[in-house]
Amino acid sequence: MLKTILSFSHYTLLEAWHTRTPALLFAVLGLAYFLTVFLSHITLTETQAMQVALSAAFLRLTGIYLLCLFVISSMVREQQQTTVLLWFSLPVARWQYLLGRWLGYAGLAAIMVIFLAVFLLAFAPIKGVLFWALSLWFELLILLSISLLCVLTLPHTVLAFSAVAAFYLLARSIHTIELMATGILPNITQTVVDQWIAGFIQVLALLLPDLARFTKTDWLLDNTFAFDELSLLFLQTLIYLAVILSAALFDLYRKNW
Repeated sequence: MLKTILSFSHYTLLEAWHTRTPALLFAVLGLAYFLTVFLSHITLTETQAMQVALSAAFLRLTGIYLLCLFVISSMVREQQQTTVLLWFSLPVARWQYLLGRWLGYAGLAAIMVIFLAVFLLAFAPIKGVLFWALSLWFELLILLSISLLCVLTLPHTVLAFSAVAAFYLLARSIHTIELMATGILPNITQTVVDQWIAGFIQVLALLLPDLARFTKTDWLLDNTFAFDELSLLFLQTLIYLAVILSAALFDLYRKNW
């Protein structure tokens, strides 16, 4: 059983290698380097802070983009080439297939985070970079799980990636949206529609992960963080991984393959 799961993980990492994902990652690091050089020539004060803030945001977004796009494209390609039918014709349980693929994607996410963190070590203290890297890995685990769920439900690259992008943007901004919906100005009376909208947004805020708490640039700039905060992020990640992967497994067993 373990050998089967690890075989799928190894296959996933080999697929990432053959699809030139490492080359794209190094291209991203090269772009981040040129961005820091460019900022060093145009900023007069707080040069290092600007380099850290913008390069960290750039690396986080591009890392999420590369990983989610690889997860979705590889799963779609496997379904279109009917490779998945070959796997399931063998004595392999579907949960073993899903877990093996997920572990492979999680390993790829860890490798990507290591390279991104090593790049940031040139500009930020090691403790802040370590905290930032662990948080980014947690965030990537949630997003790759959402990508798996979306690609199993919507087996098309554009549709699945659009759903993941919408989830990410909503989860990153749900706290701000909630404040805008519930923060009533003085002498302003809420209508029934306003109350329904505010209630709906509050329900969404309870259901969605608060990704705004993940991978904060402040940790790199101020070197101020608490391990309690990391433990809360870890607990939140475990909860959402359990829910999302359960939904993905249910959808996988539901398919008539």
